[in-house]
Order: sequence, then C-alpha cells, then structure tokens
Amino acid sequence: MLGNLAFRLMSLEYRWRDLRRPPRNLLDSAGIRPGMTVLDFGCGPGSFSAAAAELVGREGHVLAVDIHPLALQSVQRRARRLGLAWLEAVPAQNLDAVGSDSVDVVLLFDVLHELGNAPWVFPALRRVLHGSGSLRAADHHMSQSEVVAQVTRGTGFRLAGQDGTVLRFVLGAQGGA
Repeated sequence: MLGNLAFRLMSLEYRWRDLRRPPRNLLDSAGIRPGMTVLDFGCGPGSFSAAAAELVGREGHVLAVDIHPLALQSVQRRARRLGLAWLEAVPAQNLDAVGSDSVDVVLLFDVLHELGNAPWVFPALRRVLHGSGSLRAADHHMSQSEVVAQVTRGTGFRLAGQDGTVLRFVLGAQGGA
C-alpha cells in the first residue's frame, strides 16, 4: 500500500492526467449508461468513480473500492462536493459485503500494475459481476498484451473486445476477441 505522501503525489499526477484525458471520455467508450451499477476497483482519488456516477445518474450506483484510507476519504469528499449521493466509497477489505451478481461493469483503470500477486481480487470481482456484465481494463503502465494476460490467466474472464483503448472482458473460460 502507498504511504500517505506517495498517495498525495499520485493524486496530483492524476489531476494533471485528468486535464489531458478526461475520465468521462474513457468511460463513454466503456459502455457506462444510466441506471447501471459500476464498481471502480482501485479507485484512487476517484476521478473515474465520479465520472461514472455522473453517467449512471441517480438511478445507478457506483462503488469506489480502494485499500487506501486517503482514497476513500477523497471519494467521499468528491461525492459530497458534486452531490453524487449514489457514489459510495468501499474499503477493499469490505468487498465481500457487495452482493453477488449485483454489478454491471467493473472498472480496472490504471490499477493492474499495482495488484501484483493478489489472488483474491479476480474471484471477488467475478462474484460481484452479473453474468451479462463486463470488466473494463486499461493501464498505461502495461502493454495491452500484459493487461490481457493478467486479466485472463486463470481468472475466469475472457477478452471480448476493445472499445477505444479500453479492453472489454466477460465471464467465461474461452479466450478470443
């Protein structure tokens, strides 16, 4: 886990990133629609979580999941400031409280390179994602082939396509695009 100073520096870097590449642009191509339930795993300071909450609207729900307490505090502040009552910060260790088959889209944006060997992550994401849902992944720290390998290797997910720079995965053991 990042220390507090490292997290704050990362948050500053993400503000700059968000000015150059607004999170909403990436989410528009990721199929986020009104009324959906979205889980942003490894949400960091919450830029993608807030953008997803704006897209799903009051009828939807966004779960911003992170292990770092400053990330969760940042998401809570952002949700209050923007009036996004349907944006909820969830500690990663409480992911088991999220209902099975309750999520339409899981986001893994700029977090895969940080996961390392966390064998609990993909089974937990597979459990919360409903059968027709999708996992969307992009990580500028990794090549697309590395992202595909990490998401599909023994996880129960398969590559289903690509929307812009976002890779789309669905439940199922078969490979392919």
